[in-house]
Amino acid sequence: MIRSAYLDEHGALARDLTPQQIAEAVASGRGILWIDMDSPSREEGSILKDVFQFHPLTIEDCYSVVQYPKIDDYGSYIFAAVHGIRMDSVPDQVQTVELDFYVGANYLLTFHLDPLRSVAETWERCREQPERLGKGLDFLLHAILDKMASHYTPIVDELGETLDTLERKALDRPTRAVLQRILRVKRSILHVRRVATPQRDVLLRFAREPFFFIRTETRVYFADVHDLMARTARTIESQVSLAEGALAVYLSAATSTSNDVMKVLSTVATIFLPLTLIASVYGMNFRNMPELDWPFGYFAVLGLMAVIAIGITAYFRWRRWI
Repeated sequence: MIRSAYLDEHGALARDLTPQQIAEAVASGRGILWIDMDSPSREEGSILKDVFQFHPLTIEDCYSVVQYPKIDDYGSYIFAAVHGIRMDSVPDQVQTVELDFYVGANYLLTFHLDPLRSVAETWERCREQPERLGKGLDFLLHAILDKMASHYTPIVDELGETLDTLERKALDRPTRAVLQRILRVKRSILHVRRVATPQRDVLLRFAREPFFFIRTETRVYFADVHDLMARTARTIESQVSLAEGALAVYLSAATSTSNDVMKVLSTVATIFLPLTLIASVYGMNFRNMPELDWPFGYFAVLGLMAVIAIGITAYFRWRRWI
């Protein structure tokens, strides 16, 4: 799907332009043109080459997965790849969504293969208030990046709260299900860190480098987005340590539980070992065993077993082994 909005230099707004009208608007170098390409086909994406004549490498980046955020300056336009974030349908699992965009003299082209809340919310706001397009490309791009960065905060906070809960569960009852959730959350945190750290650096370039479409007075807005992303990156770094700590707590608690079980089993085995020996001796089928003819032999042997069991248990308690 391709949607477009063009605010010309006279304040007239046009929507859903044809490829020919897009080419004319770009060639004029005037007004503000925003084109959003949401999961476009190769045929729809042909305007990237035929109308805008973008570099083939950037077009391939749009249709493939760019693992890390980046920004490239091609002289007449800027190409960048950043990543949004959302919770997957699988519990505790985070999914990142890539956003590629081009910024030229009078246009912003956003390209994404999956829906993006930041783009959808900004597009809806511009639809309701078309004058927002008139503020400039830098304000338009800032609005998208600001919403994208703000979407990280609740998800990252939720991952941190989940880690706290799992750490308490691991301490109280270290089950396999708890271990699986800890590993899943840790994997999500590491995935977010791989994106958040380089994305922070990309946003810093928008705040500091003299790109042609960013006015001096708007750099402070990009600096604010960078600060938000930097806080997210720091939070993620601390949560990596929390995830490792939760895993260590689980392993320690699981080991302690195993030791307790082994202690109980060892205690029971130690108590029953002499009793088993006595029972085995008197279970032999020798004829010359005087105790077998003793009227009180059965009760004497049972009493001896009881004394031995009680004595061993008392000794273990005195040594505080149980």
